[in-house]
Amino acid sequence: MFDVSRHLRSLLLEHNCVIIPDLGGFVAQYVPARFDAESQKFFPPTRKVAFNAALTMNDGLLVQSLMQVYDSTFPEMQRVVEDKVADIKDSLFTDGAYDIPGVGRLTVNLEGSPVFEPALDDIASPALYGLEYIDAAPAAKPQEAISLTRGLVRREAGGYVVRINRHVANLAAAAVAAVFCFFTWTAPAADTTGQPAQAKLFSTELFATMAPTATEEAAPQEEAVEQESATEEAEAAQETTETTVVTPESAPYTIVLAQGLNESLAALLVERLQKAGLAEGRAVAEGKYTAVRYGSFQTYDEALRFLQAQKQHADFAQAWVYKLPQ
Repeated sequence: MFDVSRHLRSLLLEHNCVIIPDLGGFVAQYVPARFDAESQKFFPPTRKVAFNAALTMNDGLLVQSLMQVYDSTFPEMQRVVEDKVADIKDSLFTDGAYDIPGVGRLTVNLEGSPVFEPALDDIASPALYGLEYIDAAPAAKPQEAISLTRGLVRREAGGYVVRINRHVANLAAAAVAAVFCFFTWTAPAADTTGQPAQAKLFSTELFATMAPTATEEAAPQEEAVEQESATEEAEAAQETTETTVVTPESAPYTIVLAQGLNESLAALLVERLQKAGLAEGRAVAEGKYTAVRYGSFQTYDEALRFLQAQKQHADFAQAWVYKLPQ
């Protein structure tokens, strides 16, 4: 008597359905690749075997397989298959089960119908040979490097809000304190009380105007008197500028040169723009801080073209186009 399991496994490698006449059909169903979250693994596609007792018509696959193995005729091998099916049914009704190694196990339910339990090992196919599971455990998140320029910029109706990491803020505060001590030791600096420790929002040239250099300290007394007189004139101009430059924009777009400044720094920046022939600069109050804006533009493209044309100017290096809230 032939081995049913050996012929079934061989035929299911090439066919999706193999029928044993008067018993039922064994159907190989394709199962796509899947991910097991519990084991953190990707499993390749495979084929599982199911049993359909309604498929009893002889498809000839099993008989032809036996003919090739035993070099016999179709009628002879068909009688052999019929005898084998009779033995399987006897085992089902006497023992209650029949094992087909590598394929599954047939049992009988309370109604006397065969029930199939597939084997744990799935039936593959030549196209799926060699495929194994892949470990897909999540990789450890690399420690994020601390950057002094790191921050989350959020745009609001009144402008931009920069949120900086607390550690970064501490480092920035230490750096500001060191710079303040340096200029205090070298020369008296202008009053910058109330200026926040924020990201870079204005050029270094503007900061340089806030304190005289060592060469200026070594100048004769007459030059110091002239410088003091010039400083008084600049302060008067600042007061005039502060009272006149804050005007509402007449168009929906403008250019922001700096934000988060105190009034003195904003006035100095506006004054320097005017000396450079850029007369549309204005200081705009934003809560307890002051911003410096330039120009009024009807469209975004118009503002962008002007900004790109002024990029060679140091005060426009960090500027951006801003749409005013309606």
